[in-house]
Amino acid sequence: MPKSGAPCILHVEDDFDLSHAINIALAGRPEIMLAATLESAKKLLRETSFSLLLLDLALPDGNGLSLLKELPALTASPIPVVILSVTEVSTEMQQRVAATLVKSRVSEAHVVKTILSFLPPSLSQFPVDPLPVASL
Repeated sequence: MPKSGAPCILHVEDDFDLSHAINIALAGRPEIMLAATLESAKKLLRETSFSLLLLDLALPDGNGLSLLKELPALTASPIPVVILSVTEVSTEMQQRVAATLVKSRVSEAHVVKTILSFLPPSLSQFPVDPLPVASL
């Protein structure tokens, strides 16, 4: 469960390395809950209030786009959706979500900046690269 009042993102992604990298890059600014399947995403959406949905399309149990159709019934209020996928989405789909990003065409920093742009402004006051720099 997310900390009280803290923004929480549901990342629907079956690539655990990518999810881990995004989690590290966000440095705990928002909390991130991972769902590797559509079924686990639906369960989490019913149980938890999220500030943003970060959605992959190619999942082991189906296409992430099907979750968009069910989203209004799964959440108490609308939430922004950012699609982060290997493939382009149609213009019609781009108009139905907050943002679409193609994994091979965007940097980690761009993904983080996009996510933070849909969350409370106080979270974006931190540097995008939270990893410490070793001093010589």
